[in-house]
Amino acid sequence: MNTFHTMRLFQRVRTEVTEQPTAETLSALCRNDVFRFALSRTGNQTTAEDVAVETFADALRALARFDGRVAVKIWLFGIARRKTAD
Repeated sequence: MNTFHTMRLFQRVRTEVTEQPTAETLSALCRNDVFRFALSRTGNQTTAEDVAVETFADALRALARFDGRVAVKIWLFGIARRKTAD
């Protein structure tokens, strides 16, 4: 999925008025990329899966504050990086 398509999908998720976005909607954007990033940082598949889940949960809670100044994937990687530092 290219960056433009990812941003458009994420914008649609942010502006959806009929239902709240879900963790599943967010994770569909970059699920595999975030998992691979977490795996490269942790070296453990189980820990990487936990980090990915926690990343998307945090992203969902912070969705209203996302301003689009960075690509969605970069934003998610930043959250995952902080999770792996814990």
